[in-house]
Amino acid sequence: METILKKSIVSVGIFFSTAVSAQEPTILDYFNISDLKGDILLDWQITQGSTCNGIKIYRSVNNSAFVQIGEIDGICGSFSLPKRYIFKDENPVKNQTNNYRLDLGGYGNTETVGIEIIDFDAKSYQIRPNPIRSTSQLMFSNEKNKEATIYIFDAKGNRLTPLTAKTNVVAIEANNYTSGLYFFNIIIENQLITSGKFIIQ
Repeated sequence: METILKKSIVSVGIFFSTAVSAQEPTILDYFNISDLKGDILLDWQITQGSTCNGIKIYRSVNNSAFVQIGEIDGICGSFSLPKRYIFKDENPVKNQTNNYRLDLGGYGNTETVGIEIIDFDAKSYQIRPNPIRSTSQLMFSNEKNKEATIYIFDAKGNRLTPLTAKTNVVAIEANNYTSGLYFFNIIIENQLITSGKFIIQ
């Protein structure tokens, strides 16, 4: 049995990053978060035979102050069966880590779980940091996790060793390049996804 909650706010962004595992109060079977096309889905289940006096849902950005974004009033859970709850946050803060925790009335707070939503602008990619001094992450849209090839060129147009990824991120290591300006093309299934540039310092 499940209860579905929804907050009517605008969805933005594309998922990147991995949820941080949490240690929940013992009345929970699990507490997970995941990306849902730019929204964030919170999914938890109260153990059979356990109840709590209401549930409050909190969010913070980068583990700063927590703000309540949802609430379930009354007795939650069930003595006869496990009870699942789903909450969809349709307004996560883009390009920052969104941290979530539950206040299970009578049992206190769960620990936080975190996820980041990347909102690409018209360039369809982000490089963090850029200029690059050591290691940087090139992030791009690849929702189906297909194999991507990143072709890299120096300022003279010479093609260097390409990078590959089956996710939406690839690492760029500064020690593989000399200082200067570089250009790249991202190809997925023989189609150009986006082009850009980065600087090695």
